[in-house]
Amino acid sequence: MNSKIHIAVLVGIASAIALAILRGRRLLPPSVGKFPLGEKPWKAYAGLAKTLGPVLSVSTFGKTVIILNSAESALEIVDRRVNFACKPRWPMAELLGKQHSVAFVYYGERHKKMRKVLHASLNPTIIVSTWGEHVDMQSISLCSALLKAPDAFFTLIEDNIQRHVIGHVYGRQPTSEYCRIIKDVMDQTSAALQPGRWMVDLWPALLHLPSWIPGAEFKRWAAEARELFLRSMTEPFLATKADVASGNAPFSFVQYALQNVDYISPEDENVLIDAAGTFVTAGTETTVSVLLTFVAMMSRHPDVQEKAFREIQETVGDDRLANLQDRESLPYLECIIKELLRFNPSVPLIPHSNMREDTYQDYRIPQKSWILINVWAVLHDESTYPNPEKFIPERFKQASTPDPRSFVFGLGRRRCPGAAFAELVLYISMVRLLTLFKFTSMDDGQPFDVVPRLVTIPKPFNCRITVRANARALLESHLTR
Repeated sequence: MNSKIHIAVLVGIASAIALAILRGRRLLPPSVGKFPLGEKPWKAYAGLAKTLGPVLSVSTFGKTVIILNSAESALEIVDRRVNFACKPRWPMAELLGKQHSVAFVYYGERHKKMRKVLHASLNPTIIVSTWGEHVDMQSISLCSALLKAPDAFFTLIEDNIQRHVIGHVYGRQPTSEYCRIIKDVMDQTSAALQPGRWMVDLWPALLHLPSWIPGAEFKRWAAEARELFLRSMTEPFLATKADVASGNAPFSFVQYALQNVDYISPEDENVLIDAAGTFVTAGTETTVSVLLTFVAMMSRHPDVQEKAFREIQETVGDDRLANLQDRESLPYLECIIKELLRFNPSVPLIPHSNMREDTYQDYRIPQKSWILINVWAVLHDESTYPNPEKFIPERFKQASTPDPRSFVFGLGRRRCPGAAFAELVLYISMVRLLTLFKFTSMDDGQPFDVVPRLVTIPKPFNCRITVRANARALLESHLTR
């Protein structure tokens, strides 16, 4: 009996050793050389994945970057494994004070608190009752501005979304100076988080350089950007907090959060400040990106635009504007929204990291690797979306076509907590823009293109916006209801 036990123990030990040896022999995914690749790395990685396989890697300065170019690999690795719920260490984000925001905070207690705060007022079950009136007025404000100056659509869309997101978050209309500050913060953030731009991201030891020595210009630039970023979050939060204390605060994200707790600790207040700041910057850029893509695609595809307009006329009628309750009755518009998100995902590369070493198929994923979900590649997979470079909303008439929202808003425990709010803004803005205006391309066949950055914004394009015959009457009627 004892000999059998000894044999079993020896077999177990041998198996463990063999497993360890095999594990040690696992290789990294196929290497693609330098990081990042080109001006639009998401397209470069997608191209390489066709010959090298869907999972790629880059090793540079002792860091490993894993690029996931397929839905299967992204879902298996990031969506289903808590080990990949972390975000990578991003030294430039730390220098800017961004590492505590929702998008970059490490997985743990602070991350959970921030998501809880955001979910309380942005969860889908209460989104319409909580934000419906605010979102309604945002769309009316945008349409009214376009009636007066249709040629300025690019600037008007950016300004409208920015001002209303700030109003949603803090309950006050921002000054022009504050809007400029937020624009500067977003531009600085995009520059700071550009993959491969900063040596400190690849070699974190540079964080310890004194800021005054030659070569440390990045620290001086980051210090100024950090000061502006912290100011942009703290000042409006404290103003709203004072309004809440005096009983004069209108409804807003911050007001809702402060009035629904009996006590808020200094730590929880910092969490709320960061959550509100993230709401403003992330909510503004991504929404602007999708709405500008919408205008570009409607102008370039008059058949799609006309089909959507007819659906609205037949369902809603011509004597009122569509409201939030009409959404389920407009399936073709829903197809357009899905195709916009698929065609030009506003965040084409989403970073994650792993807390422990892991494996995928026969590949090794070292601890604390950078994991990049190539959202653009997933949503331009020819086997899933035939003719992916073409704008075809009809592809989503088939229930079997995967919904791009499963990827564009992130995966797993890092999925965007404001997804339902973003969809609400997109729907009500688009349905009313289609009702009141006609979009005609003036680009003479020029291809649609984007500015390559963390959040991709369409490059300026030419579009003639014509006011429909009953637009002014519909707006006036809506405002007097």
